[in-house]
Amino acid sequence: MSLSHVCLDTLRIRDGVTSLDQLLHPGGQSVLPLPMPLPVNTFVMRKQLWDFFENIVFETEGPRMLVITGIGGCGKTQLALKFMRLHESRFTSCFVIDGSSELQIRADTIRHVRSLGIEHSQKSFDECLRYLTQSSLNGQRVILYDNVDDPNIDLFSLLPEGDGCIILITSRNRSLGELAPDAHLELDVMSMDEAVELLLLSPNRPTMPTETATKEASAIAETLGCLPIALQQARSYMFQTSSSLSAYLQRLVDNRDKLLAQLLKNQRNMRYLSTYAAFEASFSKLSQRDQDFFCLLSFFHWSRIPLDLISLAAKHTFLFTEISTFHTETDLRLEMRF
Repeated sequence: MSLSHVCLDTLRIRDGVTSLDQLLHPGGQSVLPLPMPLPVNTFVMRKQLWDFFENIVFETEGPRMLVITGIGGCGKTQLALKFMRLHESRFTSCFVIDGSSELQIRADTIRHVRSLGIEHSQKSFDECLRYLTQSSLNGQRVILYDNVDDPNIDLFSLLPEGDGCIILITSRNRSLGELAPDAHLELDVMSMDEAVELLLLSPNRPTMPTETATKEASAIAETLGCLPIALQQARSYMFQTSSSLSAYLQRLVDNRDKLLAQLLKNQRNMRYLSTYAAFEASFSKLSQRDQDFFCLLSFFHWSRIPLDLISLAAKHTFLFTEISTFHTETDLRLEMRF
C-alpha cells in the first residue's frame, strides 16, 4: 500500500467526513479491520495480577471496566493483550484502540465498527458508540483503550455505555483509576523471582538453570530495577549477540557508569536510568548507519510507522536519489532521502 493510499484511507474513516467513495456507494463499502498487536512470546505470568484481572472480567455482574495504570514499560499493554489472546474465543470481537488522542480514539472506533460489515460502513462515531452499547447475541465484545496517557482527554465521553462491551484501559495516568475504583489495577515492576524467570526464559536453556546463572540473572534484574521493558531488552540483546549473563552484566554496568556521568550535567530522572542503560547497551553496538536509521524512525508516531515506506526505501538500498525539476525559470535540484 502506498503512502498516498494510507493518507486517503485515514481521511475516509474520519468522523463527520463523507468521502467520494461513500457517495458513489451509498450501500456501503467493506473496511479492513485494524490488526490486533501480538503479545510478546516471553510473557511471564504474574499470578496475583492475573487472578484480579480474570475476577473483574468474568465474575463481576453488570458493566465491566478494568483500568491498568503504571509507569511506562511495566507491562500494562502486554498483560491486556495476553488476556485478550488467551480468552479470544469467549468474546464475539476484540478491539484495540490507540488512546493517544481523542481524534485517534474516534478514528479507531469508527474503523473497528465499520469493519464488522458493509451494513456498518456509513456509521458516524456516535452511531458506532450506540451500536457498541447494544448487547450482542453472540457474546460480549472486549475493547482495549491502550496508552490513554493525556490527562486532557475526556475518555468517559468516548466510551460505550451499558454492558455490551468489556472495557480495558491502560495508562500512565493514575487518576484514570477513578473511572473504576474497585477495578483499578496499579501495575508496578516485577518481583525478583518474575524478573529472573524472564531473563532465563529460553528454549535453548536447560529446564533448571544453574545456581551461578540464577545469581547473575538476579544481579542483572536488580541493576535494571526489575522493569519489564528493560528486562526484555536485556534478554533480547543476550539472545541476538549470544552474550553470557556475566558479559551482559559487565556491559550494563559500564553503560550505567557512562549515563551517571551524563546525569551530572543533564539531571535525567534517576528512576529510569536502568532502562536507558539497557537500551544504550544495545544501541551502541549498532553501526552508525543503523543508528541514523533509528533516529529517523523516532520522528514517526510509535504506532503508525509506515512500514511500506521503509520497504520502498530498502528496495533502493537507502541511497540518495537526486530528482531534477524546473520551477519557472529556476532550475531546482531537490535531494530526496530514502
